[in-house]
Amino acid sequence: MKLGIVLDNNVSKALVAQFEAAAAVMRDAQFVVFVGEKNKADVSSITLPKRYLNHKKEVFSALKVPVLSLKRLRANTESRMDFYYNSLREELAGFDAVYTQDISRSLYTLASLKEALGFKIALRWWEVLPYKRLFSAKDKYIGAHALSMVDVFIPATLMSRDALLLEGVSEDRLRHIYPAVDTTVFTPPVASGQSLKKSLGIPEERVAMLFAGRLVSHKGIYVLLWAALRLKSAGLLDKAVFVIAGGGKKEELQRMAAEMGVASAFHFAGHLPYAKMPELYGACDIFCLPSTMKENIQEQFGYVLIEAMACGRPIVASKVGAIPEVVGGAGLLVTPGDFNELASALETLILNAPLRETLGAKARRRAQELFDVKKIALRWADVMGLLHK
Repeated sequence: MKLGIVLDNNVSKALVAQFEAAAAVMRDAQFVVFVGEKNKADVSSITLPKRYLNHKKEVFSALKVPVLSLKRLRANTESRMDFYYNSLREELAGFDAVYTQDISRSLYTLASLKEALGFKIALRWWEVLPYKRLFSAKDKYIGAHALSMVDVFIPATLMSRDALLLEGVSEDRLRHIYPAVDTTVFTPPVASGQSLKKSLGIPEERVAMLFAGRLVSHKGIYVLLWAALRLKSAGLLDKAVFVIAGGGKKEELQRMAAEMGVASAFHFAGHLPYAKMPELYGACDIFCLPSTMKENIQEQFGYVLIEAMACGRPIVASKVGAIPEVVGGAGLLVTPGDFNELASALETLILNAPLRETLGAKARRRAQELFDVKKIALRWADVMGLLHK
């Protein structure tokens, strides 16, 4: 059984870890990861075989079949529809199945190549909103031309599974498998976590509240500023500090925090390598994900949640999208966008170390029970068998 993994330019250690674990238990299966020239994350720590795609090779492959390549270009209604179409047409010969995710360039390309190359398609489905693709002409077009070619949908949550059912996907094409975290790597804090806390300039006695992720509005980054104002009015900013890890609107957040008089409440850690993330979680006492929602955006899962949970961190997060399903009873859930409620939940944990400990222990157990990478790897045996028929 030979499975290709094609994820546009979004290949990362977190997304591939489940297949690394699966490879260890399915000795007769071969997994190959395809990495684009503009891939966003570092892939050096991925242990599976990798094949690199680049634009120079894509042009050479296209020139071998000029009529087919020109026809393909003319058929595409939007720019950048395909993901290395000509390269994958050559690379995927002999593969039994290919795994990709959501409405994407990869899905569009794979659906077009499926019949000629004879592989099956397994599609990871993150989206929790039915028919979200209708908000985008390009996504709508890809969905119309590609979703019927999918052999197995793999919803990331029960909520995304229900979204597919509402769209009319039959249950026999669904296999729910949660995303995974390596609970032997992401573990409760060790000394290195406290060392990192010190290196960030955070006094040991202050409760550190971590946000990690893209600094974009629907992640609730502005709600954190307003919650900080509320904590300041309660006299708690001498006891606690926000640690912000990630890129995006960092400068804007820093400027706004300064103008609001809460700059001292925020430490910006910037981008950290994935290998340093367990230490970052260990350096903090609370993990906070105050996601909001837009008309066509709700939190699909939140990898950072299961990583923080595996590290035994109590969670404060919004009741939106799949977050309640992921967190369960391992944290405090608040109304999205309600900064007063967010501040109240944070205040509760800042002042109650035993509760932080209790929720952290629950978080660790939940991560081990539902999201442990070795357990998730075993679920793939069923899917691989289905794809091999």
